[in-house]
Amino acid sequence: MYYLFLDESGDHNYKNLKQAPIFVLTGCIFNNKSKYLNYLDAVIKMHKLKENYFNNFYTILHTRDITRNVKDFGKVSEEKFRIPFFNYCNKLINDTKFIIICSIINKLELFNKYGLKATDPYHYSFDRIIERFVFFLDNAPDEKRGIIFYESRRRDLDTKLEQRYKSITKNGTITIRGDINMESSRINSRIIKLTKLKKDSNIAGIQYADLCATPISRNELELTNNFIKYQIIRKKFRKDPKGKIEG
Repeated sequence: MYYLFLDESGDHNYKNLKQAPIFVLTGCIFNNKSKYLNYLDAVIKMHKLKENYFNNFYTILHTRDITRNVKDFGKVSEEKFRIPFFNYCNKLINDTKFIIICSIINKLELFNKYGLKATDPYHYSFDRIIERFVFFLDNAPDEKRGIIFYESRRRDLDTKLEQRYKSITKNGTITIRGDINMESSRINSRIIKLTKLKKDSNIAGIQYADLCATPISRNELELTNNFIKYQIIRKKFRKDPKGKIEG
């Protein structure tokens, strides 16, 4: 069984488009049984990082908190703590086995083209993520089925996402123009369910997705990544047999 953990970078609405033109939805794929993409191994590796730097495994790794030096991350402002901690986090991402699928939306382009008819970037990205998860599962070793986990954002947003998922399982994914892109029968044969996780539930898979989402967004905006390096994350993208990034 495969797990797909989702986290986003950027705002889903169309306000402040010049200041926040990019929306990224990132998914990290693990396996809960076999050695391939083993989730337990990923959890243990993350717990070791937390125990080494915070003397517990309850600290939740949020990029926003880490880079702003808030909550448990006040010491990140100190260079003697920050440099080895950042190096360890990059090593964690590099050494942990998982696969990334993601959707990058240029909200400014989308809004300029479709105006008020432009789809919610999260929902459009969600359709693309589901398609790519199905593509992955089609050729995955072991059981070719999976569960999607997402972190609760807000009750109304969670309800809309659950409704979107129900629509996908009934009608299939859609294109930006509203055409069916992947049939529901194919999706239902691969994806078992969508599961909501409470905010700050300290789930390692969500934290891996969180650590990867911002660097992907910053790379798209041609900004420097001072925390997790994009070059490390890029190695994790789903690839074809020849090593070319797919999607």
